[in-house]
Amino acid sequence: MPILTPAYPQQSSAFNVNYSTMKIIKQTVIQGLKGIRQIRRQSSTNFNEGLKQWIKGVDFVDKYNHFVTIICVGIDKNIGEDFCNFVKNRIRVELVLSLEEYPKLEYSHISPNKSKKGKCEKRLIAGKKFKKFWEDNWCKQWIVGLNMPELFNYSKNEKIFLNYYFLKFIKKIKGKYIKHRKIERTNVAIHLRYTDIHEAKKFWGDN
Repeated sequence: MPILTPAYPQQSSAFNVNYSTMKIIKQTVIQGLKGIRQIRRQSSTNFNEGLKQWIKGVDFVDKYNHFVTIICVGIDKNIGEDFCNFVKNRIRVELVLSLEEYPKLEYSHISPNKSKKGKCEKRLIAGKKFKKFWEDNWCKQWIVGLNMPELFNYSKNEKIFLNYYFLKFIKKIKGKYIKHRKIERTNVAIHLRYTDIHEAKKFWGDN
C-alpha cells in the first residue's frame, strides 16, 4: 500500500514502514476514530472542548507503561553534538534490529517530539564507567515507549535479560561511530536506561 507524502513532489514513503511503525500507525488510527465517535456523542456545549482535546492528542508518556531513555554523551560539546547526531540517525534502525529482538517486547516507539540536550543530569551518568564525563560533557536524551505485556514485571532476571539487548544496541552504534570517526572510544558513550511510568511522567510528561 503506497503512503504518499503531502510535500511536493509527492513520493511514497511506504519503504520506511516496518512492523513497529505499522503497529503504531494502526493503533493511532484506531484511537483517533474512537475519539471522534466519543466527540459525536457529546452535547453541543462539550463538543468544541472535546474536539480541541482530540486535536491536541494524548501525551506520549500516557501511551505506555514502560520506557527506555537513550542517552548519548560526549566529552565536550563538539564531540557530543557530532556523536549524538550520528546516534539519532541510527536509533530507529537499531531499535528494530537490536532492542526489538527482546522476546517480550512487541514493538518500540520513539517519541517524535520529546528530546533533551545539553549538560547531562548527574543521575543519568552516575556509574563509574561515566566518571570521565562527570565534570564536562554534552549529551542528548530520547524517550522510547515499550509495548510490553500488561503484566510485565521488571524483575532482577528481566533486568539482566533486557540489558543484553541494551548492550547489543549500544555496541552496534558506538562501534560504527568509532570506526567512521577514528575517535578515542572513551570520549563518547551511550546509555540505555529502563524508565518506569512514574519516572517518565516526572521527567518527560507535559505537566
